[in-house]
Amino acid sequence: MSHTGKRVHRAATTQSWWIGCLLVLVACSGKSDPHKGAEQSVSQLVGAEGATLESSDGAVRLVIPQGALGQQTRITVAPATNYTEVDGLLPGTVYTFGPDGTVFADPVEISIHYDPERMPRGIAASSLQLRRAVGNAWKEMPGSRVDEATERVTGTTTSFSTYGLIGTPTASRAADAGPEQSTDGQTGGHDAREVSPDASNVQAGDASDSRECIPGTRKWCDGTTYCGWGIATCGEDGRWPLVERAGQWIERCIEDGSGLRPDTPCACRYYFFNSECCERPDCVIPANTNGQVCQPSAGGYCDPCSLETPECTAGRLCAVFQQLNAKQERTFESFCTGMSCEGPHDCDEGQACVRISTRLNSTQRRCVPEGGSCQE
Repeated sequence: MSHTGKRVHRAATTQSWWIGCLLVLVACSGKSDPHKGAEQSVSQLVGAEGATLESSDGAVRLVIPQGALGQQTRITVAPATNYTEVDGLLPGTVYTFGPDGTVFADPVEISIHYDPERMPRGIAASSLQLRRAVGNAWKEMPGSRVDEATERVTGTTTSFSTYGLIGTPTASRAADAGPEQSTDGQTGGHDAREVSPDASNVQAGDASDSRECIPGTRKWCDGTTYCGWGIATCGEDGRWPLVERAGQWIERCIEDGSGLRPDTPCACRYYFFNSECCERPDCVIPANTNGQVCQPSAGGYCDPCSLETPECTAGRLCAVFQQLNAKQERTFESFCTGMSCEGPHDCDEGQACVRISTRLNSTQRRCVPEGGSCQE
């Protein structure tokens, strides 16, 4: 993930949703912007036929292709009321798309207009990117592109959340000219460099607030690239290492593809990082342990499942459920659903019949726990 910053306010929510396997979801929150008004809000019923929604002032546009929605849904677009402030964020370009957590079978296109006269100092229009709020960070959306002639930035997504436009400071871009090295060691498009910043340059509220550690100590962390289970290693200077992403310092958390997670039953139920599943409250990995690689799922009802290899059997689906943990962090539990259903009468006691969206242009009903979690 990228672009951490000061948390201004966070609006807790209990809203949840179900999705079929292979759908990677994240969620967000935001901050009020005085430059937005009712003329930039949109509300419209959209069904399987798709639609193009645009605010009356043309500031934001949403294109939903035919077949992306499996049922009629009231789609809303409004200026974000809560979000994380970071350097490079353009005033008046942050919007919340709803219903929060709506998942599409095919990508939808988001296009946001920017005002060149309101560009932050040191930000070039060519550096603007459509980014999605993910906790305290802003994640770049694939295929984000700038059209300086129309003064718009466009990108695609398969699920709703809060989105905004963020530019890269000129100094940071010049320092990282050429192919950049991302935090997982692969050459990529992120401008990242690992150094030891002066404490005055570190944003309050990010992972660096408590950076002191014992050299060589490892801890579980929220992966910098995919938000999955990653590992940070304490440096020789007795501090957790940081990387710079577009002028912001974030903790360096590496996802190495090994599938390692904390050695707890909870960890195998969460594809994405969940601090409550660590062996210790501070997520430091206990000495002489390396975590675990979760065993293949039996594929039965409520058995854990993997997003890469969903092993659910007998017509069950691998579903992902979003919820807030006790720390008010968004978490994503994945498990095998029950059997196909048409209504509550088809499910066992303690189960509900819910609609699950898939990438196959369809929705399917399956029995799931009424409480939305197999751990209750």
